[in-house]
Amino acid sequence: MLLLLAAGLVGGACNAIAGGGTFFTFPALLHVGVPPVAANAASAISIWPGHATSLLGYREELRLPSRRG
Repeated sequence: MLLLLAAGLVGGACNAIAGGGTFFTFPALLHVGVPPVAANAASAISIWPGHATSLLGYREELRLPSRRG
């Protein structure tokens, strides 16, 4: 459980900064015995909250410039 928790935290932080969090979550799931297809799906779902929160963190950069003039 601790391995999966650590992999999830590191993977989420990695994705929020630069991406590539699946490099941590997928091998951890395989290591604990999850079959590859299920590990791939679970890894993709487990990383999604990191994507969502990084959108919140970068909302100013993602905002379209207003048309004034």
